[in-house]
Amino acid sequence: MVHDPGDAVAALILLHDRARGGRAGPNSMWTRMARELAELGFVVLRFDYSRERDGFVIGRGLESSARPGLRVDLDLQLLREVGSWFWERVPGLELFVVGSCFGASTAVGWAREQPDVAGMFLVVPWLRTLQERLGEKDGGERDGDARPDGLSGRMVDAFDDALTHMPAWILVGEHELPDVQALRRALPQRAQQFDVVVVPGMALYPPHYPDTQAVVREHLMRRLERVVAAAPGSAA
Repeated sequence: MVHDPGDAVAALILLHDRARGGRAGPNSMWTRMARELAELGFVVLRFDYSRERDGFVIGRGLESSARPGLRVDLDLQLLREVGSWFWERVPGLELFVVGSCFGASTAVGWAREQPDVAGMFLVVPWLRTLQERLGEKDGGERDGDARPDGLSGRMVDAFDDALTHMPAWILVGEHELPDVQALRRALPQRAQQFDVVVVPGMALYPPHYPDTQAVVREHLMRRLERVVAAAPGSAA
């Protein structure tokens, strides 16, 4: 779904967390935010994950025990296809990507392949293995992708590649901070590329509840207003 103000000064791809319920449930915040961002000056590509139904997880019906990473891989493949189409639609505009939780994982996986993306804005990115996220431990055996610090090796590698050519703004609650700190320790050479904002006394995961979404919206909109104000051609 594209939200185009007609006189955009920047472009943005919005990847939400794929919560259940379509546009009317927890995902409704992202629909509203996409419209608000268009009013602000972005042309926005908002994902509905429509291969199952709007707002649903791509590949949710697949047997994740056979290959847990397949779900994120399918999202990434879709973003490669649609992202290329969108980029051709917005020539001359800086392109940013916003992702929440699993959507943030997909955003980083895509951004590592896109040296011209201007930056990433990530809300509670899931940094651990997909098996741990889904509660699938295969009888207690350790996921082969898990690092000793508990992070996903795939995610650490993706961040390492993406941060070579763009900055990342990361929003987490105090509860999620330890994983971001572990990511910083894993990538000391990229420390200057991180801008981490911590909401004290809160857990932002899962970002589905009204009070949590209000905090996420406030921080994201404030940061993206700065992007518009600094964009070439902006009247701000």
